[in-house]
Amino acid sequence: MVQANGLVSLYSSNWYPLLHDWNYYQTAYMEPQYYGSCSCFTSSSCTQPSVPNMKGYLVGCTPIEALLRSSIACLYEQDCINTFTVYLNLPLPAPPPLNIIDSSGIQSTYSSALTIYSQVYSRPDSLLTTLCYFQDIQMEVTTPGTYTILSNSSMDAYGYIYNNSFNISNPAQNLLAFDNDAGGNGQFIFKIVLQAGVNPMYFRDRNSSSTSLFYYEAIQISVSMTGIYTIVSNSNMDSKGYIYRNNFNASFPDENLLFVDDNMAGHEQFMLTIILDAMINYILVVTTYSENVMGTFSITGLGSDLIYFSAINTSPIQSNYISTWSFRNQLYVRAQTPWPTASYLYYYQSIQVNVATTGIYTIFSNGTIDTCGYLYNDTLNPLFPDQNLLLWDDGVTKNVQFMLSIYLQAMTQYILVVTPYWPSRTGAFSINALGPGSMNLSTNISSTIKSQYSSALSAYSPVFIRPRTWGFDYPSYFFYQSIRINVTTTGAYTIFSDSPMDTYGFLYSNTFDPSFPDQNLMLYNDNAAAPNNQFVLIATLQAMKQYTLVVTTYWPSNTGAFSIIEVGPASVGFSIATTGLYTIVSNSTMDTYGYLYNDTLNPSFPDQNLMLSDNDAGSNSQFMLIITLQAMKQYTLVVTTYWAITTGTFSIIALGPASMNFSTHNSSTIKSQYSSALSIYSSVFNRSQSPWPSSYFYYASIQINVATTGVYTIFSNSTMDTYGYLYNDTLNPSFPDQNLMLSDNDAAPNSQFMLIITLQAMKQYTLVVTTYWAITTGTFSIIALGPALMNFSTIDSSMIQSNYLSALTTYSPTFVPPSRSSRTSFYYQAIEISVSISGFYTISSDSTIDTYGYLYNNSFNSSVPSRNLLSSDDDSGGNSQFMFIIYLQAMAKDVLVATTFTAQIKGIFSIIGLGPSLISYTRLNTSTNSSKIDSFYSSNLTTTSPLFCYKSTCPKSTYFYQSIQLNVSTTGSYTILSSSSINTYGYIYNSTFNSSSPTFNKIASDDDSGGSSQFMFNVTLQVMWKYILVVTTFSINVTGSFSLVTSGPGPVSYIIQ
Repeated sequence: MVQANGLVSLYSSNWYPLLHDWNYYQTAYMEPQYYGSCSCFTSSSCTQPSVPNMKGYLVGCTPIEALLRSSIACLYEQDCINTFTVYLNLPLPAPPPLNIIDSSGIQSTYSSALTIYSQVYSRPDSLLTTLCYFQDIQMEVTTPGTYTILSNSSMDAYGYIYNNSFNISNPAQNLLAFDNDAGGNGQFIFKIVLQAGVNPMYFRDRNSSSTSLFYYEAIQISVSMTGIYTIVSNSNMDSKGYIYRNNFNASFPDENLLFVDDNMAGHEQFMLTIILDAMINYILVVTTYSENVMGTFSITGLGSDLIYFSAINTSPIQSNYISTWSFRNQLYVRAQTPWPTASYLYYYQSIQVNVATTGIYTIFSNGTIDTCGYLYNDTLNPLFPDQNLLLWDDGVTKNVQFMLSIYLQAMTQYILVVTPYWPSRTGAFSINALGPGSMNLSTNISSTIKSQYSSALSAYSPVFIRPRTWGFDYPSYFFYQSIRINVTTTGAYTIFSDSPMDTYGFLYSNTFDPSFPDQNLMLYNDNAAAPNNQFVLIATLQAMKQYTLVVTTYWPSNTGAFSIIEVGPASVGFSIATTGLYTIVSNSTMDTYGYLYNDTLNPSFPDQNLMLSDNDAGSNSQFMLIITLQAMKQYTLVVTTYWAITTGTFSIIALGPASMNFSTHNSSTIKSQYSSALSIYSSVFNRSQSPWPSSYFYYASIQINVATTGVYTIFSNSTMDTYGYLYNDTLNPSFPDQNLMLSDNDAAPNSQFMLIITLQAMKQYTLVVTTYWAITTGTFSIIALGPALMNFSTIDSSMIQSNYLSALTTYSPTFVPPSRSSRTSFYYQAIEISVSISGFYTISSDSTIDTYGYLYNNSFNSSVPSRNLLSSDDDSGGNSQFMFIIYLQAMAKDVLVATTFTAQIKGIFSIIGLGPSLISYTRLNTSTNSSKIDSFYSSNLTTTSPLFCYKSTCPKSTYFYQSIQLNVSTTGSYTILSSSSINTYGYIYNSTFNSSSPTFNKIASDDDSGGSSQFMFNVTLQVMWKYILVVTTFSINVTGSFSLVTSGPGPVSYIIQ
């Protein structure tokens, strides 16, 4: 005890202060240092060799005692002197800085605006079709702590806080918190803990409890020279340092540990002196003496060479979960409630948790509601909330949000239960998790299966004197309904009501006797937790056991509709509790028809199992069925209409000795869909039932088949007036009535067809979609409803296209078209056509001139143009073009005559043929100019074409042009004709063309001789002579496509200059 009143060394070499549970005791203790087995508590002369070892040098309780017992052997060795010099130059760590934080907080302000130019997105809590303007603002803080963020705007503002980044395509990702009106006046406000940098957490290996958690940073260190090195911390935190060889595992912090220190440098700073080998990786872990402490630090390294520090990326992976508590959630009496004597009920949500990587995870909540978190191993039993409980937090010390930090095993299931701190509270919350791997947070489906039952209390309901009628005159009568319930899985179930009435619920074991309403009573409730005066019953229900739920009201003689909602580990079966005579009546604006079946309905055999049917035994064309029904037996009620294809709303009312459970039979039809279009390239036929026998219709042929035999409905959806045909097996468009099973025009609304028919499985059918009106094009969709998917596959009936290009010129023959009052002659061209496959063909023209077409059988005589005439057309192809749809026989010859609507019009035209085979075109020689040969050329004037000026008034070159060299093999007279939608102008030059001197070598020019603002030349061209044709426009700066046709005694070659 002689050292009890001794002086304490500045370096804490004999005594050092120890703060133990400072927040609780607020007391500092002095602890002695040990040198070997010698304690400075009993002797001031304790010494030991220095670390690292410097020959002859000792360290001890006081520097003077150590120095007096040391030798000077170190001074005779250079390596020892070098090490000694390092330690002499080692600076003492600076004292921690003084932190002064303004209690009012530091205020930061940001101002901006949302405008019509702002980005838009769909908020996480809104409908996908609702778009809101938004602005994303990056926030950073340099000091961790609790921050308040609030908006100030004339708009009703909504705020979302995200961790790290915001993804407009997935607005729920990284979401930490959100709010709308917590700030009042439609303004958001957040009170949230923001980190300057989130550090991972790990288990401390010694001098702390096994569950204590500490922030840390792992730093890779290496040296290029083996030697003794010292690493010292400098921070206002009480720091602690660990050195590991090769790697560090936060889940097993004793593995690979070489050295640890807490306070060797004094001022609560660590100093690690160790021999480091070159080319070896070491890990320095910087943490704190006390848990949950954050702050800045610096590290100084001294030694034989430089120490290389490299931060290891140990940023935790974040996982998120967002949900809400509502009155439809389960309720329970939560564990660790501050009111253990009161059975307050709390809404809760059970979330299944599992991780792929073993390690320490932090799970915390964010929101405006005071939340509590409970983590369970494997499962939660809401009736025994302390069972399997691993960890919990009520958020009282953490800004009303819970935070759980715990070591989780991979491949192990945990249950996180999130509940409000206050009973019966509802609202939104979010969960964030940080750890070494991603955390899967998913709603615990096994505890959220819902069942629902709807009915009503009416003047026809039975009455009883209910228990717990304090405050009412005796006897007071209450309408009630008894409902038999059973479950398939034993567990805790929550049963609550939803009604405009103030409901009261009673749960009975086995049966209910209204004469003795307390008998078998297990549980009852009025409005303990659910809003709007609704009851909530929480009970453990046994599988294969019968219970009776009695629904009544708080007030006597109340009537009205109600629903019962159950939440639990399995669905609850609700059923009629009493055998007896029941009346079932419909109520609708439609003329209804009702059928009651024993057990099930087979729509393919509607008389099978039929017990009773009725049309209008009730008033106003409503059905009424009166029949004895057995308890615990299944029946199927089919509601339909007296008139076919009628739709509308209806309700069913049942009267009897007990409630009747209605549940929609899960026979909902499966929907299949197909989309396509009718176009001028579609196949054509003369449809069945057409009021116009000579008219033709585009159609699409679709093969359909089903996997399940049954009744199917097939209807169209289009802006066209559609017509549908269903064929057994295949369609022959030449015989459209063959194999026809069913057809329809307007059974569906908006002039759409609808076909209802029984289809056999594994059988092929053909659906033909066409139109009511001839030659109509447009898109359409086909929707099929039935007991199975319908397979649609397009039948390849695509048309084969055949093209023909030619021109009407001054050398073309002329005739007087039939049925023309004028005797004026028209240029024409006669073309023989033939096909290899009989069928319907579409033949149309495409030209810049207004064309007219005539179709002849076998032959054409221009002197008698009405002979053999089959058909004529002017504008059926649109844009003043003719079009024929006609049935052509294979191996037969027909003649197409192409002419114009107006006399003496010349120009280029093309013929487009569509049908089941190629069309062969042969030009017929019907004039004295039959020896003339046509040559064609097509090109474009574009903004990149050269410019010139052919007028003396041009201020600059403003006409696009193209120069083309013409070469002929036969001398003679040639006609050159342009065809274009633009007003063309042409020049012919001898030998060469110079755009700077457009009159030099010019032979001829023309503007409109070809008609329709097209140029035309009649010129003599010599063999072996070079001619230049310049194509330009009448107006400046005009671009567009053009074609040329040259007719003469020989072919003409075109070469672009």
